[in-house]
Amino acid sequence: MNRWLKGRINRQGISLVLLCCLALVYLLNCFTPLRITHDVTRYLLLEDWMENGWPRGTWVDRDFLPYGYSYTLFLLSKLHLLHAFFIALLNTLFLAGALWFVSRIFAKNVSGWQWVFLVLLNWTTIKLAITPMPEMQYLFFSAGALFFYQKFRENGKVGFILPAILFFFAGLMTRTVGITLFIALLCSLVHEKRHLTVTKTYQNIMFASGSLISVIAIVYFSHGLRISDYLRYFRGPLDMAGPSGWFLSIAAHFSKDWAELFVNAPSSKIPVIPTSLTVLVFSIVGLTMLGVVLKRLSGQNTGIPVIVKYYMLVYILVIFNWPYHECRFWLPLLPFLSISLMRDAGNEGVSRRRWALAAKSWYIAAGVFALSYYSYTSFNKEALAHNQDAGVWRKEYEFHFFGRTAPDSTSRPNELVTGLLKKMD
Repeated sequence: MNRWLKGRINRQGISLVLLCCLALVYLLNCFTPLRITHDVTRYLLLEDWMENGWPRGTWVDRDFLPYGYSYTLFLLSKLHLLHAFFIALLNTLFLAGALWFVSRIFAKNVSGWQWVFLVLLNWTTIKLAITPMPEMQYLFFSAGALFFYQKFRENGKVGFILPAILFFFAGLMTRTVGITLFIALLCSLVHEKRHLTVTKTYQNIMFASGSLISVIAIVYFSHGLRISDYLRYFRGPLDMAGPSGWFLSIAAHFSKDWAELFVNAPSSKIPVIPTSLTVLVFSIVGLTMLGVVLKRLSGQNTGIPVIVKYYMLVYILVIFNWPYHECRFWLPLLPFLSISLMRDAGNEGVSRRRWALAAKSWYIAAGVFALSYYSYTSFNKEALAHNQDAGVWRKEYEFHFFGRTAPDSTSRPNELVTGLLKKMD
């Protein structure tokens, strides 16, 4: 066995061991207590509303969140598994399934495990794997829809159409942004039209039929998908401040959520440097990485399937126009971004490779810190009460964990939240 092959096998073995260790830490974190945020309470209250028979006229009934993730929680309840551990375990399984789908989409163009480490060591992935939020479920269904569509285009087997449509609708019911999958599909069909041949006529008729059914279903279920509600939010910055409000909202993405994905840390949690300098650094990172990503997507020989390219482009366009700035919105793109950035990275010049090595070293160190931090709070109830969601729910956690109550009635814990904590834990 030559030295190069032996070294490659050794590196793969070490990567596999490290990956197994990382998976074990993820599984251990499933023992976390319920992690409350404002949106978590909304999804849990929707689940409770479903258990009570979908009563009309309540404020929960008027909540514009899509029902997909709350349906999952409702199913767990019917199976007597609505517990913080099983919610985190299911999220982790969704993540594993999504990574498998992505690995199969790029099976011919990517080798090695580096991109998986970049996904698993991202602070957003770590956080959302143990938080009752719909991102992991949407990541699973959106990656599955792209996988089955890609298999259909490669093999022409009609049997892939049905799972592609089912996964698409499951993703759309989980998060309304799933409409980007359908837009990407239309764009990719137009792009590939010049390559179509007579032998593919049957395939195209079948998929066109499926697309027509999808359009009809989207229109029919548009109220339940809350599409009109989300469109009003898109208009928010324009209605409030005109074009300047829209521009400022887009600019904020560069210095907040988009940059946080690559810096691998929330901008609000870096207190060692002044806020103005943090904004400047994150803005530079955000602008630079957008340029890098768009360059990779516009390349001819990137190994990225056409449907994935259009999905990434449409998704980026939509989220940059969304008036809220949370890094969790980018999780569905993280595996695709990781692969597109890692592929052919070794072909760059010496100077760029050094910068890339420094960036990866920072990213990994930040990821290890984030994993350690979330693991610590998973097994330390006092720390969780003080730090979860910046301490907003501290009195509710302290009442739930330790029976502590505030001396005055104005600081009493929210009974709705303490009831959810009791139900879940």
